[in-house]
Amino acid sequence: MSSENREKRRHSHGGHFLIPAGLLIGLGIGILAGYPASGVLIGLGCGFVLSACARKPEETTETDTSATGTTGTPDAACTGSNVSGANPCCNTSVTLAIIGIFIILVGIGISWAPPDFWKWGIPGFLILLGVWFVIQAYLRNH
Repeated sequence: MSSENREKRRHSHGGHFLIPAGLLIGLGIGILAGYPASGVLIGLGCGFVLSACARKPEETTETDTSATGTTGTPDAACTGSNVSGANPCCNTSVTLAIIGIFIILVGIGISWAPPDFWKWGIPGFLILLGVWFVIQAYLRNH
């Protein structure tokens, strides 16, 4: 593996160390609070959300576009206003954040949610998450 590939891989996976860190911190706090299962899930969800926030968009080159007259900047890469469209890094970050929020809600729900939450809330969220994945797959292919 060349040093360029190694650096690229390290850059693209840089924020994922927050997932196990959040899990362990959540487990410790959950044990202290008397709710270890909830603590693990809340910590894991926080790790996903923090991992999504820690990811940096890939830098693009400063190129002038003929259609819009704008340049491809790092901010444009994440908003989809550059020529090549939205940066896949941003879609991954949003997906990580959504999954993290879901895991946090499940962790909170284990201790404090009413029974109707488990009957309607979780399945509804899972359906919406599945629709989100289908839309993302469709947008990447078209």
